[in-house]
Amino acid sequence: MAYQVLSLKWRPRTFEEVVGQDHVTRTLQNAIRQDRVPHAFLFTGARGVGKTTTARILAKALICEKGPTPEPCCTCRSCEEVRDGRALDVLEIDGASNTGVDHIRELRENAVYAPAAAPFKIYIIDEVHMLSTGAFNALLKILEEPPAHVKFIFATTEIKKVPITIQSRCQRFDFRLLSREEILGQLKKIAAAEKVEIGETALSAIAAAAEGSLRDSQTLLDQVLAFSGNTVAEKDVYEALGLAEEKTVLEFLAHLLDRDGAGCIRLVDRLAEAGYDPRSFTREILTGLRHLAVLKVSSELDDLITATREGLEKLRRLSEPASLGRLQSLFDIFLSAEGGMRSTTYPRMLLELTILRAVRLEEVGDLREMLEKLEAMGKQAPAAVPAPTRPSPGKEKSATHGDREEIEQVPEEDDPPTPPPQEGNPDGRGDLFERLVAAVRKDGGPMLGSFLQHGTLVRQGEKELEIAFEASNTFFLDTLKETGNITLLRRAARSLTGRKMEVRLVALKADEKKGKEKKTKESDLKKKHRREALDNPLVQDVLDVFQAEVVDIKVL
Repeated sequence: MAYQVLSLKWRPRTFEEVVGQDHVTRTLQNAIRQDRVPHAFLFTGARGVGKTTTARILAKALICEKGPTPEPCCTCRSCEEVRDGRALDVLEIDGASNTGVDHIRELRENAVYAPAAAPFKIYIIDEVHMLSTGAFNALLKILEEPPAHVKFIFATTEIKKVPITIQSRCQRFDFRLLSREEILGQLKKIAAAEKVEIGETALSAIAAAAEGSLRDSQTLLDQVLAFSGNTVAEKDVYEALGLAEEKTVLEFLAHLLDRDGAGCIRLVDRLAEAGYDPRSFTREILTGLRHLAVLKVSSELDDLITATREGLEKLRRLSEPASLGRLQSLFDIFLSAEGGMRSTTYPRMLLELTILRAVRLEEVGDLREMLEKLEAMGKQAPAAVPAPTRPSPGKEKSATHGDREEIEQVPEEDDPPTPPPQEGNPDGRGDLFERLVAAVRKDGGPMLGSFLQHGTLVRQGEKELEIAFEASNTFFLDTLKETGNITLLRRAARSLTGRKMEVRLVALKADEKKGKEKKTKESDLKKKHRREALDNPLVQDVLDVFQAEVVDIKVL
């Protein structure tokens, strides 16, 4: 006899055997008991959680020779025909292959005829969201006025693609993802029946990798058994499925939280040589960061962590010194990288650059403390702030609310006078930009300098440089915008110009470069208000505390 895969061999035959969907099976059984079976059902949920299986069980329950019954016998001819897919009155249709309106019109014409042998004619349409608009419209007519002997069971993984007019004419059942414990329990049952020697830790790793899909867990177990035979060691699971061991993920998290970029990259190199997929490892990093955040919220949420006892203790130790804000920021960084790996041909390189960005991430301060600090600054601020004065040798006029008077302007020690910057820089590759790139290479490293070189200097103002990046270079833009990097840019710009310079980084499409300078021209009055605002000590304190930038100036 040909080998039968576990997902088929262990497919539930009755409602009681369906795992983790009690809210669905109980409702269906009660509907049959009370003779309240609707003409159309809509099963929705992720892959491998029991939608099509439950549809077949419902079909058996409705045409069983002992029924309709909430407990089909599974031994009569009708039940066996449904099981084998040869029941004349139960038609399974693949929505992905029969998307056209002609298929549904044919279904509608045949549905009016009485069933051949069973009390009902049942149509099971899998992946119903794949039907065309015309097909849905043709289906709508028979759903509005269905023959008494017809039952429809629709299954879909993408409920949003099913028209609301169809949904409103069906009883909808949402199948949920299974918990790790539910999947683990079923895997233990299968392993015992199949006489497989495998530890709970190994089965737990398979359950976690299935991500809520029972069918996926059975497929993964099949894959592991093909790799190692009926005696499975824990390391066999990780090697067969291409997963990093728990201790490897924990080692990486320890390096990451210690800002040890070299340790992280060495570990990635080790995994790459062993053939591990960078994207899969990134997902495991995200899972680990999620565990740390959960433990940071409360130590009583152990049951929500998928880890061994030793791993849980290690996670607990790692979470204690880490701030929740930093964990959230790290999660966002690696989540963005995981999405980018779907379209890049260099996933390992993207992971390594993401690591360098993550280890340089500044600690996120508490918002309440920041607001209290700002409030204190406001109380200490002077009642009136004089308008800014430009450093220049000799004497200069200074504007105040009263009469103008001449004062002697003395340059600050840390702000030596230099020739004033030029307004505008159309080609974006002027001498200042090249010197800025060189300075960043020297202070921040060759990689950071190369990131900056992807930008274009589109405006050089008196106290601001604006550098634009094309839409395809947002990774470089995001990296340079991090607190430590933008501070380095400001310091380099100040050393080159001799005055405090704000460095503004923006996203810009390639065809917008020529028009950028003209669009951002400010009127003389607006420039004056902008200078006054930026030189205001309280505004500077706000910018420093929040690591922010001035986007616009409005006069009220």
